[in-house]
Amino acid sequence: MQTEKNQNETHIMVDVESLGKKPNAAIVSIGAVVFDPYAFPTLGEQFEVYICPGLVESAGFGIEQETLDWWHLPEQAEAAKISLNGETSPEEAMHLFADWLNQQGEKANRIIWTKGQDFDIPKIENHFERFGIEIPYEYQNKADVRTVFRLAKRNGFDVNTLLRPEPEHTALWDAVYQASAVHQANIMLGIE
Repeated sequence: MQTEKNQNETHIMVDVESLGKKPNAAIVSIGAVVFDPYAFPTLGEQFEVYICPGLVESAGFGIEQETLDWWHLPEQAEAAKISLNGETSPEEAMHLFADWLNQQGEKANRIIWTKGQDFDIPKIENHFERFGIEIPYEYQNKADVRTVFRLAKRNGFDVNTLLRPEPEHTALWDAVYQASAVHQANIMLGIE
């Protein structure tokens, strides 16, 4: 099924790595990629920033022991070495991210994709608000990867069969993987 797409839309896949599951949990890295969910492999501008874990608690963000323990599991060692060694302050990181987003088309046409609406988005918005940064996308322009995957599953799509990035749990690589997976799911749905 051929679909008519809005040529003005800018789709951006975003992923964060954090030190907890709650909305106020500290973000330690942000990865984002502009992509076309209807054409593969159409990946555009990319963004990544690594935040200094030693600065997040003094900035008022939460750290959960369970998540710290998870980061220190042997199977997370490679991702932890990348994600937990940032040098950027939380405030500078959020300004950099907002500035990058503001360069990606008009605010009204930015579609922000994440894997679920209850993890990345609340943390990102909490960080923006903490530093007085205007949220650089419209409230109604959020898209959920998991919804697309569930719909495509009825047509035989299984995200677990797709090649995963190595190491997993690095924000930019996860964003790129999720963007590619959305396109594959769209093919299974007959949307291209």
